[in-house]
Amino acid sequence: SVSDDMGIGQRWELITPEVDYISTMAYPSHYAKYSFGIAVPDAHPYEVIRGTILDAQKKDAALHAQGIKTAVIRPWYQDFTASYLPKGEWIRYTGIQVLDQVRAGRELGIDSFLLWDPRNNFSIDAWIKY
Repeated sequence: SVSDDMGIGQRWELITPEVDYISTMAYPSHYAKYSFGIAVPDAHPYEVIRGTILDAQKKDAALHAQGIKTAVIRPWYQDFTASYLPKGEWIRYTGIQVLDQVRAGRELGIDSFLLWDPRNNFSIDAWIKY
């Protein structure tokens, strides 16, 4: 949902009219320093998800203004600790961080999402509170 394709050849404006659902990998750990003005994106899951979805919704609104339909946004949220990042650029993820991402999405009308943990060790405590 950033302004360019980050060199991976994926342009929101070209993809969203062609599919029914679009699942952006909105993992805070995958954002560069100072994305959305945040020095350590991994440490601010709510703000990163909010910025990601707002960017996507802005792009969708521009397409809607042209009469172009867009996909339902169903983002992937981070449910893993990105300890592979340099020291000081990651935090331990628990149910709190997962729920922060869910809250950011829900506040913007996104009620459907997917979770990713490469070890399939999901934060069950998040779902007890959800």
